[in-house]
Amino acid sequence: RFPALSRLPAEHRQAIEFTMSEIRWLLEDELVSALRHSRVITRSILRKVLSHVCESDGRPHCHRELVQLQFVFGPENSLQKFKEVRTLFIV
Repeated sequence: RFPALSRLPAEHRQAIEFTMSEIRWLLEDELVSALRHSRVITRSILRKVLSHVCESDGRPHCHRELVQLQFVFGPENSLQKFKEVRTLFIV
């Protein structure tokens, strides 16, 4: 990718490539974090966040947890309403 790196010893090249990869991840993490403040949440934003969260699994200080939906009036009374509201706000 970067021809100048090919002239470096392997361990130096690998260290630089690793550092560049970490910087790319940090930039992506900042971008995804900033998307939380978007006025409109689009499918593309949700896809980007989902992709970043899934790709970040196992990284230090990255934690994700599957949380089941808990409805005030129980799922039989609330699930359909939840689905209706969800379609209203996702563009």
